[in-house]
Amino acid sequence: ADEAANLAGRLRLATKSQQEFAAAQRGTYQIAQRSSAELGTIVSLYASLAQTTGMSQHGVLALTDVITQSLRVSGASAQDASNGLRQIQQALAGGTLRAEEFNSIIETSPRIVQALADHFGISFGQVRQYVNEGKVSSREFAEAMLKASGDIQQDFDKLPVTVSSATQQVRNALLAIVGDTDSATGASNDLAT
Repeated sequence: ADEAANLAGRLRLATKSQQEFAAAQRGTYQIAQRSSAELGTIVSLYASLAQTTGMSQHGVLALTDVITQSLRVSGASAQDASNGLRQIQQALAGGTLRAEEFNSIIETSPRIVQALADHFGISFGQVRQYVNEGKVSSREFAEAMLKASGDIQQDFDKLPVTVSSATQQVRNALLAIVGDTDSATGASNDLAT
């Protein structure tokens, strides 16, 4: 219940109205379920992107989705994907992708690096040089990922459902149920008070 309340709180801070909050809550849950990613990690990525990119809510949800899918397509484990998403959040918060974050991204998601290479019209190996020269802004990163979303989606659709991914979907569903129930009853709030 505490985790669900914290996630809801983070989404409220990243949205401007009840309608946006409801759409963000629904959208992040759907992304987490489709990608079999931890709901908390998806909410954190969404909130970070909403605060740093200046994109519309639809754009932020699309970017959250394609980044998450790219990690799965790259074969990142759940722990690696979580770490990779944290590095991406840090990179985008700074406004420019830095070498430190890039090293983690290239390890967890070569598909992201390929999207950047395609966007800039350079080779995979030249992306590091662009990063070192400060040429990859948060905006360029977002544009590259959204441009590659169709290709990444096609690759993502070929991935099988595994026991691990199904288990994560169950965890997300339980968290959502507990959060909805607690929100409706106010039980944990009464207990905390």
